[in-house]
Amino acid sequence: MSFMNWLQRTYISLAVLTLIISLHSDQVIADSSLVPVNQQSCTSHFDHDPTWPNKVWCWSGEHSKHYCDEDSCISSVNGQSWHDFTFLNCHHKGLPVKKLVYPEHYHRYPNLVSALDRASQTWYDCDYSAAYFNNAYIVCNQCDF
Repeated sequence: MSFMNWLQRTYISLAVLTLIISLHSDQVIADSSLVPVNQQSCTSHFDHDPTWPNKVWCWSGEHSKHYCDEDSCISSVNGQSWHDFTFLNCHHKGLPVKKLVYPEHYHRYPNLVSALDRASQTWYDCDYSAAYFNNAYIVCNQCDF
């Protein structure tokens, strides 16, 4: 009889443990669904300021400005982090053509994008026709509503 009692206690203990694990995973899944996701395409402007910790401004139109998590921002073309996002073969009057511009800010226009190079802090114009990637923009996946 003692073997049966031991078996029953073990069974109940395992059932309670299974119940606890199941309830906890449901709670974790429920909590993760509460993370706000508001994707915005920065098709008009993009603005990063190092004094704003982990945040950027993303304009999806002239009057649609969104405050977004910096780490959620990627290239519309290849999905790279915005830190690795570049424009190619850009020009600034009086300076040689700059092969790679890593934009801190950009403004998109009908035929080109004007970008502030992160390293030199110089504005460059990057023609869409100069490189396929010059027509790319940043997409941020977690923005304020």
